[in-house]
Amino acid sequence: MLDSLEECEDWDTEQLPAVASGRIFKMGRGRPIRAVDVGTHNAYLSEFHTDLRIYCRKRYGSNFIEDPKIFILNSVNMRYPTWIQDEIVAEAEGMRPAEYVPISDRTMTSVRINANDHFRHGAVIVNCPTRQPRGKINTMSFRKVAQVLVLFKCHLQRENESGMDNLALAYVHWFECKRLPDRNSGGLYLFGKSKKKEIIEVKDIERPVHLIPKFGSNLGMSFRTLQELRKLQCVRNSKVGPEINGEFKNWSDLLMEHYSEFWLNTWMDPHIYKTIW
Repeated sequence: MLDSLEECEDWDTEQLPAVASGRIFKMGRGRPIRAVDVGTHNAYLSEFHTDLRIYCRKRYGSNFIEDPKIFILNSVNMRYPTWIQDEIVAEAEGMRPAEYVPISDRTMTSVRINANDHFRHGAVIVNCPTRQPRGKINTMSFRKVAQVLVLFKCHLQRENESGMDNLALAYVHWFECKRLPDRNSGGLYLFGKSKKKEIIEVKDIERPVHLIPKFGSNLGMSFRTLQELRKLQCVRNSKVGPEINGEFKNWSDLLMEHYSEFWLNTWMDPHIYKTIW
């Protein structure tokens, strides 16, 4: 999908305007390509062009160029606050919360969201404020989990107009919630892979997440799974180029392909624990 690993460094970067939550994104220049050609060599991206047209129609109606020029990126650098809003309420409102975070301790975490065949396609939480929740409201009611398949910038030109809209977008594969947290699951949400893929704005990504495969409990299953993954890795190794020394190191993507259900690890760090728990 990408010509070289050097692009992963994103030397020439631009910073997107900070969103209300304080999240900041930096994106490199990317590699130019026609949108219609993105899925030529990758079966999992075969519907990319169609889904991009659906996104554009929702945003602009029919008033846009059908095959916009896009710039593919290996990754995006993201910074987000390590505190949650409830921990920094103003003293004027009354008592401080039990876990009040003073200004001197309000730090930002810096992470890299990957979306490439060389390293991995990262999993993220996406903010969905307009989502219609089903059942009782919980911490995931207005959030969704997704795997990032493509990160790209899109220079979208409207028909009969000279100006362009420069959009920072991501092509994601959605997961759906299979089970709410309870005592038997250690307080973890269970998610399963869906068939739905969609274009979203990069700014809607809240943070990366760690998904734990639901391994199963049958004796001997783990050994057979390891054998199957090694076979799949051999197939992948036969298709990679010399730029990564002939070895495919991405076990994360292999696991994501093999398993269908995953636990959302809300014990990963204090921020996600206080956000999702």
